[in-house]
Amino acid sequence: FPVTIREKVNRVQDDLIKIQEEYIGEMEGRLEKKYQHMVTVTAYCEQENKTAIGEAPAPGTCAVAENLTGIFPFGSWLRLKGIGVYRVNDVMNGKWTDRIDIFIGSRKAAIEFGIRQDIKATVILKD
Repeated sequence: FPVTIREKVNRVQDDLIKIQEEYIGEMEGRLEKKYQHMVTVTAYCEQENKTAIGEAPAPGTCAVAENLTGIFPFGSWLRLKGIGVYRVNDVMNGKWTDRIDIFIGSRKAAIEFGIRQDIKATVILKD
């Protein structure tokens, strides 16, 4: 049977979709290496000190270990899988690596949060 123009268009569209999906998969792989990191997450509570960018600690903010500031710079928003979304506004003491400390308003809540390991942190917006 002769192939209709509509069938040819459908084949081209299918080929284009396949190419786009392969490209998106490749880009996601590249982004994963550049904008994701497995971390340990802890929590801290109210402090009188200002953060590294001059703000008071607040819900929805976090501090990152020094070795992560290149991946998660000040002002960037990141998703901690299974925990939530936070804005980076501070850096942790240099003794910590691969760690993110989220702000929680009370000491009791911070203690209950505990230490959570092997959490995927992903940049979702850079300032």
